[in-house]
Amino acid sequence: MSSQAKTLSIVLILAVVLVASLLVYFFYFRPNSIVGQVSEPHAKNRLIIKFKTDVKDEVKKDKTISGADIGVASVSELNQKEKVDKIEKITPKEDTKVKGASTESENLDLLYVLEFGEEKNVAELIKEYEKNPDIEYAEPDYELTTQLTPNDPFYYSSGSWGQSYPDLWGIRKINSAGAWDYNTGSSDVVVAVIDTGIDYTHPDIAANVWTNSDEVPSNGIDDDGNGYVDDYYGYDFYNTDPNPMDDHAHGTHCAGTVAAVGNNGLGVVGVGWNTKVMAVKFLSQFGSGYYSDAISSIYYAVNNGANVLSNSWGGGGRYTSMQTAINYAYNNGVVFIAAAGNSNSDAYYFTPAGLDHVVTVAATDHNDNKASFSSWGDVVEVAAPGVDVLSLKSSQGSCTTVASKYCRMSGTSMATPHTAGLAALILANDINMSPDDVLMYLTDFADDLGTPGKDIYFGYGRINANNSVAESGSPITHPEGSIIKSRDSAAAYKIENGQKRLFPNASVYVSWSNSWSDIVGVRTIDIDEYEEGSEMQFRPGILARANDSATVYLISDSNRLPVSSAQVYIGLGYSWSAIRVVSPAELENYNTGDSVSDTGSHIDGSLVRTQSSYAVYLIDNGQKRIIPSAQIFSNRYRWQDISVISQTEMNNYPEGNRVGFKDGTLISIYGNPAVYVITAGEKRAISSASVFNRMGYSWRKIISVYASEANNYPTGTPISL
Repeated sequence: MSSQAKTLSIVLILAVVLVASLLVYFFYFRPNSIVGQVSEPHAKNRLIIKFKTDVKDEVKKDKTISGADIGVASVSELNQKEKVDKIEKITPKEDTKVKGASTESENLDLLYVLEFGEEKNVAELIKEYEKNPDIEYAEPDYELTTQLTPNDPFYYSSGSWGQSYPDLWGIRKINSAGAWDYNTGSSDVVVAVIDTGIDYTHPDIAANVWTNSDEVPSNGIDDDGNGYVDDYYGYDFYNTDPNPMDDHAHGTHCAGTVAAVGNNGLGVVGVGWNTKVMAVKFLSQFGSGYYSDAISSIYYAVNNGANVLSNSWGGGGRYTSMQTAINYAYNNGVVFIAAAGNSNSDAYYFTPAGLDHVVTVAATDHNDNKASFSSWGDVVEVAAPGVDVLSLKSSQGSCTTVASKYCRMSGTSMATPHTAGLAALILANDINMSPDDVLMYLTDFADDLGTPGKDIYFGYGRINANNSVAESGSPITHPEGSIIKSRDSAAAYKIENGQKRLFPNASVYVSWSNSWSDIVGVRTIDIDEYEEGSEMQFRPGILARANDSATVYLISDSNRLPVSSAQVYIGLGYSWSAIRVVSPAELENYNTGDSVSDTGSHIDGSLVRTQSSYAVYLIDNGQKRIIPSAQIFSNRYRWQDISVISQTEMNNYPEGNRVGFKDGTLISIYGNPAVYVITAGEKRAISSASVFNRMGYSWRKIISVYASEANNYPTGTPISL
């Protein structure tokens, strides 16, 4: 079989495999939609609706409306028919003064709760409201609960708490002490504990409880204009009052794990000694509440300055209104952390754990085993201690008491504040990090448990405070030739001579790289480590024309050389499919040079082969450098850019050294687990999996080669942090 036939066969095989894989995914692994099912506990006389943006100006903006009239005629008529008694706007009035957040980013102000005068078939009600042309969607007001474990004796049984491990085993297991060498938290970082409230009088956390400095307590006035009167200690959305005192115990226990005061000679210490915790209550003394109040809580926490949201609660299903609220937090730079759930089932079908932009946390025991109750799934990002966790006891409510003001609890609820506390320590290093940056530090430096790499039970592993905090504080650099971009920007740069050179547009980028996945995502502070270099230009040797002209140019360094005629174009062996069509402005960045004529030679950067051979060469400094394999060619170039030239011309070029993988390429040797980065003609070993992850590399980008190929690159110094 000819090499062309073999290539075609391989392409066809790959195509069949790809199609088959997609079919398997769509028919067997695609998650089933459960939107519209109303199988979970929910309010029988309430419904959440969201208006479409084109009727925004018609919708009444009152926080509470008696009766059915909402200002939009079609909806008011339907409300009247369905006997709506009261309408509640989930967020405060639209002119609310917020603290550093955009109230428009997710149109949360278009979410309302309808309250009916009698119990309803909510599933049928949803169908009616979603038929309305002015309604974007309708959902039940689902019941949510704390994520404590059930009251089964095996979860709570012990001697006199005669365990063989330390009382604060969770704090110690995640190596908090190592992190405290870097920082013990910052009072500028606020974690909102959205829960049953916080006992803000507890002596072991009172000093770290957030207070609203713009509000005068108990004067009956909304001093800061945020839509909530007297919210000095936070807010209670369950009872609609400004006193978020914990009457259950769950919220105080969670808050203690996040930020119990350290080094004060009392009881326990939290992950962040100096982190502030904001009390946002929406769960009752029985540990339950509703979606609408949870959404209000998220809105409140974001608008009042929280940097992290700790959410140890949830309910079955996946719902758009909650995703809208989570998007609001994410788009305002707030980290959303949630419990995976305690049903030992797939957390994908649990809200908020299964939704986008959520750091979903599973639970482990003191032996780093998965907690038996912990839910699991692809959505799990990390695991954290969640069995028999000692923390603060509220003066109200009950839990397994250890001392008068301390108690033990178990659940993914307990794993969540460990992770929220660590997120706060990471932000103490750089409070301007994005949620994606924080997620990277949580996941990349976790202690891998279970199956190597990410798995459904532990995500990327059990969190490690020392590793995450140590690494989040120092910028890193990448080898020469790396293509990097910040997660907060679309701008991509090539690292060259210690500088960052911007790719000004997609056309220039694809002239140098065959794959968008060659881009490595890094932090903004890593980008800032490099001085600005000159902008990247098209790779020399490519062909381009403006989209408003038929003139074809050959790019040579900073010049564009017009190809004088179609006859010359064909005579030089160029393919019409090689021409890149760009904007006129792009071509104007290049000086116009002499016309290209059929002189029997090609400029530097050209890819050439003869009619009688499939060997491809790069013309470089007047020499022909062989490209020794399809692997290396595909790593650098496009097949359509090859020019077919005469043997006479080929003979005119002296032989140069071989072309290798481009700088920044990841390779491994068959049968050897070591991974190398090609840079400056060397192969540099990546010293550990942790370093690999920290550099932002993808395992999918590793090219496996034979030892004979790897031996063409001398070994350079290993890459470590």
